[in-house]
Amino acid sequence: MPNNPKKEIGNKGPCWKCGDTIFCNAKEYNGETKAQWQDKDGKAHYNKEGNCKGALTPNVPQPNTEPTYEDFKPQFTSPEEAKIWIDVVNKVAEYTILAQKELMSYSDIKNPALKGLITKISFEVLNKIQERQANG
Repeated sequence: MPNNPKKEIGNKGPCWKCGDTIFCNAKEYNGETKAQWQDKDGKAHYNKEGNCKGALTPNVPQPNTEPTYEDFKPQFTSPEEAKIWIDVVNKVAEYTILAQKELMSYSDIKNPALKGLITKISFEVLNKIQERQANG
């Protein structure tokens, strides 16, 4: 598990949870001076539960700000271009399924990344064959 820098007054470094720069400053608490990790504004970086301000709290659902595929609107130049694109996607999906089914017969190949690599290489070979056939 990563660690914060050594907790000595005057030290600074990245928080192991969020990566923000934190500073170890003196903090008086109940008549005692203790070392406390603080942000550059001098306020505590960690709360009583040990969560830091920069990291997402695991129990609080965070909104997804990433665009989803529903948000994507392709900009085709014509209906014909849209049909070609859909046909290509469908054909790639068919070939991927075919390649994955064929690879299941090779029980020695267990690594999914290797199966993906074989599928990719198969596509490249298929494209080369099709190019040669098209060029005569």
